[in-house]
Amino acid sequence: MGSLKFRFYFKLSKRLKNHVGRKRKIHTGDKFGYWTVLSKADKRRYLCRCQCGTVKAVDYGSLLSGSSKSCGCLYRAKRRKIDEARIDKLILDQKLGRLTPLKRLPDEVDSAANLRYLCKCDCGREVVMTYGQLKKTRSCGCLRKETSAALMDGIKEDGYDKIQDARIDGTITYSLEQKIRKNNTSGVKGVSRTKSGKYRAYINLRRTQINLGYYDTLEEAALARREGEKLYYEPILEKADKK
Repeated sequence: MGSLKFRFYFKLSKRLKNHVGRKRKIHTGDKFGYWTVLSKADKRRYLCRCQCGTVKAVDYGSLLSGSSKSCGCLYRAKRRKIDEARIDKLILDQKLGRLTPLKRLPDEVDSAANLRYLCKCDCGREVVMTYGQLKKTRSCGCLRKETSAALMDGIKEDGYDKIQDARIDGTITYSLEQKIRKNNTSGVKGVSRTKSGKYRAYINLRRTQINLGYYDTLEEAALARREGEKLYYEPILEKADKK
């Protein structure tokens, strides 16, 4: 008997709630969560503005039942807070390479990757890094400087000083005696064929290409190249021999 009464009153209360819900009117200016009603859009929907500024037509029943409280920004804000707490727990006071995140800066950001953290490097310097940067950065920049310095030391040990010794008037002497390139189409070093069918002679010196003229035959262009080598290369090679 008791269970029958309970079922009866439960159904009655549900009907009364539905009845009250159907009778309720929505007016301009009413607020439902983040929504503010602007006007009636059609028979079942109302034009509403979200707290973030988004304007959208929302169903009458969704407003009254509370199933729609925002354009989606409310959910994203809650999701972002959960992500922020998770990331804080993951990286704060943890060593990430040479960096140790000390605290998160109170910035409004659109994604977790843009969360900014004040970090202290092992070298003593404090820098601000985003969570996205911390995934791939291991120092404030001091690690790269040290690596570059070590690399340069290795280059010097392996022959960098020899290269400097080989420079005469800003030119590395052994580069003057390089073989013909594979992409050379004329078969003669310093000579190329133009689209018009003529041959162009040139010579490279101190990262600059010097034009030696255009010629009708390959032999003439090759001769101009040899003359150019005598003019530009021989004085440098003579100095290298005397050094």
